[in-house]
Amino acid sequence: MNAKIRSFRLGVAGFLTLCLAASAVIVLRGDGPHPRVVGVLPANGAQHFPGGPMQITFSQPMDTSSVERSLQVTPGAEGQGAWYGNTLNVQPLGDWRPNVLYHVALTGKVTDNEGRPLHTPVLFSFRVHHITRLKACLVSGVRNICDVSPGYHAPLTRSRLPVGDFAMSTDGTEIAYTESEGRRSIYHLHLVDVTTGKTVQLTRGNRFSDAKPYWVKDVDTFFSYQRQPIGRINGKPHLGNPQVWTIATTGAMNTPSG
Repeated sequence: MNAKIRSFRLGVAGFLTLCLAASAVIVLRGDGPHPRVVGVLPANGAQHFPGGPMQITFSQPMDTSSVERSLQVTPGAEGQGAWYGNTLNVQPLGDWRPNVLYHVALTGKVTDNEGRPLHTPVLFSFRVHHITRLKACLVSGVRNICDVSPGYHAPLTRSRLPVGDFAMSTDGTEIAYTESEGRRSIYHLHLVDVTTGKTVQLTRGNRFSDAKPYWVKDVDTFFSYQRQPIGRINGKPHLGNPQVWTIATTGAMNTPSG
């Protein structure tokens, strides 16, 4: 992976780039599509960004110096930037300040490596918030999950069916939880990204009921949980002995542990 690392100051003036090209280059504007910003992380308006690199992804290779000169982040801070292909990663030294609303802008002349201009300004914002405590709560009368960190109270899920057990990943970005399938004895796994609010269901069907997800420290692509086979006794659902299973956060490789 080709990464270019630069130090800079995040602020209204943008980057103060340490590496300046000394040679004169004649740039001929190329034909073809103009560059676009195709993704930002955290998403615009995110309220629970736990920290780590901010990312801006472009549709094609960029004139990196033009991007860095035009980038503005307020409030400002000393930081570093790194390019991974068409994605710029940005992170202040010592991480982002908690409970602060950051505004990001690309303004002025930004071009790709063929001289084609990006339509500017590009604007987005996000709030840095470190979740330190979770609690079950009612949302529209249904059991859900709330962030109850000191001085904070906000729902993180808005399920229409009751939430059961839940656990947060060690990096603070995702919560694994179980949700009722409308039958009291059957629960399935779900995962919510606390930065984007996106929720996905990981397990389905009527053969197993899931419970008690838990994460291993510093492993945030897999987690374990208890799974019980569903049988029937006298025509009613009956849960068998619990087994420990492990599943990837993508829903893949869902297998018994050990």
